[in-house]
Amino acid sequence: MSEISTTNIKCIIEAIIFMSPRGVPLKKIEKQLHGVEKDIILCAIYDLVDDYNKRNTALKVIFENDNLEMITKQEYSKYNSFAVGKQLSKGELKTLALIAINAPQVEQCKIITKRPYDHLATLKELGLITVTKKGKKNMLSVTKKFDLLFNKKIKINNLKVDDL
Repeated sequence: MSEISTTNIKCIIEAIIFMSPRGVPLKKIEKQLHGVEKDIILCAIYDLVDDYNKRNTALKVIFENDNLEMITKQEYSKYNSFAVGKQLSKGELKTLALIAINAPQVEQCKIITKRPYDHLATLKELGLITVTKKGKKNMLSVTKKFDLLFNKKIKINNLKVDDL
């Protein structure tokens, strides 16, 4: 595989991140491009990031903390509701954010003490959250669709549902 052109390496990397619902670690990209030197892969990644920065497109590629990801530019993210099928209310977004902050799983009872129960049905219907049984408790988690629509999981310095 070391005889692949730099352009093809860049296209392979682009295909990998385009189909991924979240950021792809550099190690996974290196594994897919077995035999290609790390410096060549990094060069292709930086070229890809630069290409997307120069393009007039709704997408951009970011490379942070050895993680590569394709996301929607912020000014176009409001149009992601197309994939959901409807615009979420502010309250539904708050409920979704609360679940995402407490990822990978949070007890349903902890969410409904803070947020309206009916939001959960809407979020589940849209495929943004899943509900699983763990003993007698219902556990909530965000889905891959959530990751795709909202680019990244919400990260707020270890804030948990009990802190709200």
